[in-house]
Amino acid sequence: MLKSFATLIQVAQNKTDTAAVKVGQFNARLAESAQKRDVLINYRDEYRARLEAAIMRGAPAAEVRNFRAFLDKLDDAVRQQEGEVAFWNVQIANARSAWQAEQRSLNSFNTIANRRDAVARRNAERREQKQQDEFASRAVTNARFAFGE
Repeated sequence: MLKSFATLIQVAQNKTDTAAVKVGQFNARLAESAQKRDVLINYRDEYRARLEAAIMRGAPAAEVRNFRAFLDKLDDAVRQQEGEVAFWNVQIANARSAWQAEQRSLNSFNTIANRRDAVARRNAERREQKQQDEFASRAVTNARFAFGE
């Protein structure tokens, strides 16, 4: 394989590796965001249960308003976190597409290199066979000449 072509394959491999690392990093950020969202949802559900308990025990209207105002803020936080989860899902999809494109490019270069190597091997085998045929032909000719044929 030509050195320049090997360099091209190495560059493509590096790009593929970098794209794969990016997918992994985005997956980690998605997991983080989803965990934060789940914690917020659990806290909101617990707080909602506290509100219902306060209503059942006859809490004053001001306390109920405070509960509801805080629940509204928790709902906003959950929506914001769900937006972040959606953002990372889009980023992952884009990063995967980029990684797949880099992988296809690398595979194409490897296929070309393999074909070039196969052609070079066949040519070398043909040259070797031709040399062997010429050597055998000379040996027969020399043997005939030696025996006076």
